[in-house]
Amino acid sequence: MFGQAKSLNRQEPSFDVTANPDITRLNGRVLFIGLGAMKAGTTWISDYLRGHPQVFHSEIKEMNFWNKLDHNPLIKYGTEFRMYRMKEILLKKNAIYPPTLKQWETLQTLAEIDNLETTIDYQEYFARRIGNETHFGEVCPQYSLMPSRTYQRIAALGYETRLLFFMRDPTDRVASNLQHNLRRNRLDVDQLIEKLTEDDIRYQRSDYSLTLEAYRKSGVNIPLKTFIYEDMFNDNSLREICDFLGIRQRQANFDKRSNASSGVKITSGQKQRIREKLDPLYVKLADYLDEKPPSWRW
Repeated sequence: MFGQAKSLNRQEPSFDVTANPDITRLNGRVLFIGLGAMKAGTTWISDYLRGHPQVFHSEIKEMNFWNKLDHNPLIKYGTEFRMYRMKEILLKKNAIYPPTLKQWETLQTLAEIDNLETTIDYQEYFARRIGNETHFGEVCPQYSLMPSRTYQRIAALGYETRLLFFMRDPTDRVASNLQHNLRRNRLDVDQLIEKLTEDDIRYQRSDYSLTLEAYRKSGVNIPLKTFIYEDMFNDNSLREICDFLGIRQRQANFDKRSNASSGVKITSGQKQRIREKLDPLYVKLADYLDEKPPSWRW
């Protein structure tokens, strides 16, 4: 229907990054973009969609493409993330040389994404890879602070599009974010908590009204649906996601938490201080959201 599916058994790269594919191959398909927030289940849903036969999910979860086009406080995280992934492959202990085919394709894709500059480049990225899938897209928590102009650029592509926004109790989101950072860096958690103000990027990434307001001000006619992390890992919530996208619901492993934080734990006392620092944010969200998630620390 949509062309030949990719072979999973090829012994050479399954795509040619120098090719200029016909982007009209994407016509008639549905584009989906997951907006975030970070530590709100985006890796879990990304893994689920990547394994769905109707979906072509970007081989790299966090493409960070749309942050390149307009001023965005998270723009630098794209290159930082790609460099981190490359170092993981090339510099880890007992790294294999030459890289395996899978590692080579990951490195090649990371480099290719770093070079994407225009919306044509973005569409070609998917057009050169997609097979029979009816849906294509990506999930990237770094998109949670995109300005209104970026939503307009997405709408201008002309595809039937779905936007998914994942939210989590702000206190738990910040705590999980800090714990995740502790895996890579030696940080003073108490000092970071003291810096939680409206100017702090961790604070802003928990202010979901910034995402929703930018979307509303854009005036685009693209459906956006919000999902709550605390309510997400069950059949009913998954059915909502699949129905929203227009794909069949498949069995999922709700016990698995992808990219779960580990190592040093954030204490209950530290969580309480995070909640106190975020109090103005909770007040703001209580007025902004149509319905307050009952599991949050209101």
